[in-house]
Amino acid sequence: MRATVADRASTARAPKDTDMKLPIGKFGSTIELHLKYTEKMQMIRRAVVIGLAMTMFPGVSQSQAVEAFAAGQTISSIVDQVRDSANEVVHNAGLEFGNGAFAARQNAEILIQQLNLMATELEGKTFRDLNATQKAFFINIHNTLDEMKETSSYTVRQAKQLVALSDSMLGTLPGADRTARVVDFSPRYVLADQGARSISITIIGSWIGSGEPAMSLGDKACKRLQKTESRLMFDCIMPAGGTANRVEYNKLVLMTTDRQGVWGRLSSWFGSEPVKRTYELGLAVVPRTLGSFTVAADVSSEKMTEESHVETRRADNQHCWGTRTYAWDVNARSGWQIKDKPHTRLIGDTTATDEGVQAWSQTGFRFMGKAKNNGECIRVFGKVIARDGRGHVEIEARWVEQKPETIKTRVDVPIGEIQWGVERSIPLPEGTAFVSVSSSLIDGTRYEDTSVDAPIRPWYSVSIDIENRHLIVRPRDLEYALARN
Repeated sequence: MRATVADRASTARAPKDTDMKLPIGKFGSTIELHLKYTEKMQMIRRAVVIGLAMTMFPGVSQSQAVEAFAAGQTISSIVDQVRDSANEVVHNAGLEFGNGAFAARQNAEILIQQLNLMATELEGKTFRDLNATQKAFFINIHNTLDEMKETSSYTVRQAKQLVALSDSMLGTLPGADRTARVVDFSPRYVLADQGARSISITIIGSWIGSGEPAMSLGDKACKRLQKTESRLMFDCIMPAGGTANRVEYNKLVLMTTDRQGVWGRLSSWFGSEPVKRTYELGLAVVPRTLGSFTVAADVSSEKMTEESHVETRRADNQHCWGTRTYAWDVNARSGWQIKDKPHTRLIGDTTATDEGVQAWSQTGFRFMGKAKNNGECIRVFGKVIARDGRGHVEIEARWVEQKPETIKTRVDVPIGEIQWGVERSIPLPEGTAFVSVSSSLIDGTRYEDTSVDAPIRPWYSVSIDIENRHLIVRPRDLEYALARN
């Protein structure tokens, strides 16, 4: 049977007990933690873990968190609470974009799997039963996750410390000190691609090289390239695909075994199998584009508006006038022009004649016709004793007037994909007077830029040249964008 920490402490030479009182702060009371120091190495280990726990977030005191973990709670219930908080971080961070968000989601998943180990090793214990080192761990994990649940500004340092602390905690548990534990892996993200490709995955941890470790990415087995107790390297096939507008997580599955001590190796001679461990890790797949972009141009063009006109003119002769010629002038309306030479035709009296259009320009025209009387006037000594028949002429004129008008239309301009770090130049239609660029980025941010106002955005900048009719989008590199989030 494996000796417990308490058993080893009872047989070791120990200094006298020391009481350490931790103030509660504003609550005005104290909690006494009785620490019994045993071996020198155990003292160093505890000091390191407590130091990590107390320095993670200087603004959160250990004593305040101790009160939150009320004495008497079972470790099982505490682990359930921490697991729920970690699951919430996994969900929330999975909706965000950036190195910090990726690490928060991924490390919270690792923490959940390590919490399961802690629950097993501390089964049946209450918070009061823990030593100061173990209490400090749960206190800081609890507070750290609470802070992470209330923010979208995750930091890589915060996520790394969270898993490092968990790994150190497991190292203090007699039943888990040789457990295969993952503390880091790389890369944390890859860029989506249209084709499958090979990628190298490195796993960092404790006792992860025992046995024959294996890994799969999706449903494809990976090839192991390197194996030590603290480092594994695999060559995996990254499948094609990835959505165009959001980050996805592909599942990496690491299968390994716990390191066997002397007793474990002896047991294996009698058929006892080593304990197998499986870790599921989320590899972020980042779209190769920043998001979706739309460009709309207000285009001004001239269009001739036309109107047809029909008018008639009539003139009547007086008696004894014989044949007379009449002329009529027509002027185009203000702002309008006569498009082509007008047409005329005679209406009615066949004795009259249509003399047609005699002169025309864009501003007006003149058309003429002749009216002819019938018979003759008879005069005797200067007096008309018989009159002729009065003639008339009626002419119909047809013409088209046109007017140039400026027509403004909104035109959608094809833009295609805007990829990380790849500058795009987009030609604008002739007559473009105004441009708007709308973007919906993969982190949920939306922007509207125009040819009047186009400030530099965190992930890209837009340059719009109306005179030379082109637009340039200059995206940042993906590494730059991830570092800003």
